[in-house]
Amino acid sequence: MLIPPGYYFTNLSCAVQFIRTMDAKSLRLSEDDFDAYTEGRRVAPTKHSIANPVSLITQTMKTQTHYQTVRLRLSNPSMLP
Repeated sequence: MLIPPGYYFTNLSCAVQFIRTMDAKSLRLSEDDFDAYTEGRRVAPTKHSIANPVSLITQTMKTQTHYQTVRLRLSNPSMLP
C-alpha cells in the first residue's frame, strides 16, 4: 500500500471506529446531551460566535493585516526597529 492512500485509509478507519463506539459515557456527556447532539437538536459551541459574522470577518481582516505587516517587516531589514 502506498503511503498517502494508507494514511487516508487509516484515518478513515479510525473515524469509523470512533463513530461506531461513541456513546454518552465515552464523550463524558449526559444521556440527554448526547441524544440532543446526535439528533441535531443541539449544536456544539464554537470558539467564535456566529451571531455576528460581520464582527468575525472584521477581526479576521485586522489579524491578516497585522501578519502581513509583520511579514513585510521581517522580509525588509530596513523596516525593523
